[in-house]
Amino acid sequence: MKAPLSEIIELIGTAHDTTEMRARLFPAATHMFRATRGGLFLLAEAPAPPGLSRNPVVSALLERHAPLHEEQILKPNEWMSFCARADHGHVLIGPLVQNGELVGVIGFTRGRDEEAFDSQNVADLSALCLHASTRMASWPSSNYDSSSDFGLSPREREIVGLVAQGKTNAQIGRELFISSETVKAALKTVFRKTGVSSRVQLVGRLGSVEKRS
Repeated sequence: MKAPLSEIIELIGTAHDTTEMRARLFPAATHMFRATRGGLFLLAEAPAPPGLSRNPVVSALLERHAPLHEEQILKPNEWMSFCARADHGHVLIGPLVQNGELVGVIGFTRGRDEEAFDSQNVADLSALCLHASTRMASWPSSNYDSSSDFGLSPREREIVGLVAQGKTNAQIGRELFISSETVKAALKTVFRKTGVSSRVQLVGRLGSVEKRS
C-alpha cells in the first residue's frame, strides 16, 4: 500500500490544469496534514486581500520561496495577534514557483486548540510544492502566470520596471519627464489591475515585466 504522500504526488502528475490540480490535491492532502482547511491559490486569480504584505508568514514566504509554518518565524502564540480566525490558529504554507517567480501558494491551517505543524509537515509540503510546480511548468503559461495578461500600457510597464529598481515616484517622474503625482496615479491603476496593495507586492509579481516586454 502506497503512502498518502506518494499517492497525492502521482495524482498531481496527471493534472492538466488548476481545476484538476485542486481536485487531486484536496481533500486528500488536507486529511494527510490533519488540517482544518487547505487550498491552492494562484496570484493571477484574485486581488490580494488588504494588509497581506504585513502578514509575517506571507512576508517570509515571499522572501524565502520555501515552505514554512508560523512557529518557524514567530514566538509561540504570537501568530494569534496577526490572525483572529479560530480555524487559522496554525498555518503551513508553501510556494508555487515558475521561472524564479512566485505564482501561487499551497496552504493548510489548523484550529487554535490543535497541534502546530512540524518539520515533517514542512518536508511533505516541500515535496508537494516541488511536484506541483514541475507539473505546472508543462501547462500553457496563461494557466498560472500572474503577469501574463494584466493589460498594462507601455508607460505603466516602464513605471513598473523603475519601481523594481527601487526608484521613488519623484525619481521615476524625473526619468520619464512626468510629475510624481502622475506616477502616483499610474501606480494606483497598476495596483488595481494587478491586484496588489504595495510596491513590495508589485515587485514580487511584476518585477521582471520590463525584461519581458
